[in-house]
Amino acid sequence: MAKVKIFVGENTGSVEEDINEFINGDEVGSVIDIKYSAAITTVTDSHNIEDPYCVFTALVYYTEKVESDFHFG
Repeated sequence: MAKVKIFVGENTGSVEEDINEFINGDEVGSVIDIKYSAAITTVTDSHNIEDPYCVFTALVYYTEKVESDFHFG
């Protein structure tokens, strides 16, 4: 069965780490596709100073691992 999982983070390193942990885990049979996006805006603080704010997202489209009861031998 095909599924999607969405990852969100404030830096690319944390998103990459989360994706790598997920795709090497027990749930993923194979990765079909990964879509990546970045959104950048500014946030004004109480002193009217604008600070950049970034959000990185990734959508992983994958198939679940299938357990089989069939064994050779």
